[in-house]
Formats: sequence, structure tokens, C-alpha cells
Amino acid sequence: MQIGKLAIYEPQQRLTVEQYYKQQHITLAEKQSLIEAGIHSIPMASDVTAYDMLEQTVENMLQHEDIAVENVQYVMVPYLYFSFPHSFNLFSKLREKFQLHHAMFFSLRDLLCANVLMSLHVAAEMLSSPTSSDEDIGLMVTVEKTMLADQRYGGGYFMTADGAAGISMGKALAGDTFIAFHAVSDTRTIQQGKMKNGRDDVPDYFYYVNLTKNMKYALRKASLTMDDIALIIPNNITKSTWPLLSRMMKISTERFYTDGLQERGHMNNADLLYNLHDVRSKKLLKEHDYYMLLTLGNGGVICCAICQRGDTVYE
Repeated sequence: MQIGKLAIYEPQQRLTVEQYYKQQHITLAEKQSLIEAGIHSIPMASDVTAYDMLEQTVENMLQHEDIAVENVQYVMVPYLYFSFPHSFNLFSKLREKFQLHHAMFFSLRDLLCANVLMSLHVAAEMLSSPTSSDEDIGLMVTVEKTMLADQRYGGGYFMTADGAAGISMGKALAGDTFIAFHAVSDTRTIQQGKMKNGRDDVPDYFYYVNLTKNMKYALRKASLTMDDIALIIPNNITKSTWPLLSRMMKISTERFYTDGLQERGHMNNADLLYNLHDVRSKKLLKEHDYYMLLTLGNGGVICCAICQRGDTVYE
């Protein structure tokens, strides 16, 4: 299965940490923690609706010459924050706008920030079914827009930004190969202790054990080893996660792409695709390089995919 070209929508307006502090959403100490973490500003869509971002992203995707509307069979919309009005049917509006009358629309939720990678897996499985033709295409588009100001603060580790991104999948598309996938959700890390008594009864190392196991399972499915992986592209979460994980995996921290957190902040389900877009734009992968996509959702939902860079020239 191939994953094709990407489309992103990045709001032009940015919210600075200083502005957020002056709006009295965080304390001086919390502001300093963010600055020390390298977070200075994030994209903010104050004048653009979540639907507008979603629509523009779909439009950008359908402009790609290898995507014919009549071949789009599935449109998946993973998201964490529900930021759409209840005055219209989101999927019906997109269907009519882009004449996607043959497509099945559905959302994917409840895996928190790991929804996006699970959606790619679901698309790959559906497009690989015996009833699916080689020309069939799946579109996965996600949008995240923070509706409440206090949702932006990530505990001194990050700020949550607004944005949208999309990617296409299909057997005949030009792009990278989606080779293997593995996911895990550990009930020990759902953090029920915080709701019961205000403390976390689960040690943090459970996250790293599960991340390590998940990565190894995915590699085994792909018949590869960690030495074969040129780059690991994670979602934008607490930056200290990756040095600790690199120690457990006995690999260099330089093999993790982590620029996205400081450049754009945390973006729930959109930041993984932003990071993949940046990796492509910066030409950090050579033709036929293997790479890993990795998402960790709060509560310990982990998804991992192994991909191989194709020979497509990305703009």
C-alpha cells in the first residue's frame, strides 16, 4: 500500500507565549517553563473555522494530478477536539462540495493523539480487501482547533496549536510504501488514579516499556531491525520522551525528528503529518530509506508504522 502526497493547512496567525501569559491563562513560572522548553509561539486559527481548514485541506489534496474524485472510496477524519457546529452534517457538506458521491465517510476517535496513525492502518486494510480495485483511493484528513484557551497549555512542556493536514493512500499512487503497523493500549497507563485520588499510580516507565515493545513488534512484522530505520518521526509530545526512549532502544537521539514541537507546538492528530511533510520538504530521507511513524496518546495508546521512502520527488 502506498501513502501519497500530503496537504497541510497552517494558519498565518501565531499566538506567542508572552501573549498567552498576558491573557492570564498561565503564571509567570509556567511561561518560563515553556520558554525553557523552546516554545515561543504556535499557529492559531482565531479567524478561521475548523470546517474551513478541513475543506481547504481536502481541496488541496484533490488538486494532485494522481487523485481522481471518482476513485476516492473512503474519507477518514480522525480528530480529538470536536470543533464543528451542530448546525450541519460535516460529511454531507464535504460530499456535496467535492462531489464525493461514491465515498464512504467516517471519523475515528478515542485513541487520543494516536487516532491519525490508526486511520492510516484502517485505510490500508480497507483498500487491501479483495473487493477493492487498484485504482481505489482513501483520503485521510484531520483538523484540530482549540476552542477553549485553557486547552492550549500542556503543563509547561508544550502549547497546543491549530491546523489541518491530509494524506492519500492507494495501491497505485506514487509515494512511500506503508509496510507494517502495530498498536497497543495498556489499561495500566490510562491514569485512572488521577481521577480517583489526584495522583498517578502508574510509573512513567510503563510508557517506555510499551513504546519499546510496540516498535519491536512493528519491526518484526516488517522483517526489519532498528538498524534498518533511517529516521523515526513521532508526534509532538513532551520532548524528554525521546532521549529516554533512545536509551532504552540503544539508539542515537539524532534518529528522532523532533523539530516540530518548537516550530509549531502540539497539534493532537495533525502534527504527525506536519512532521512527515517537513521531513519530505527538507529531504531528510533518501530514496528507499526505511522510516518509522510513531504516535503516543495520553493514557498510553501507542501506534507504530514502518514505511519506505519511494522515488517520488516531493515539492
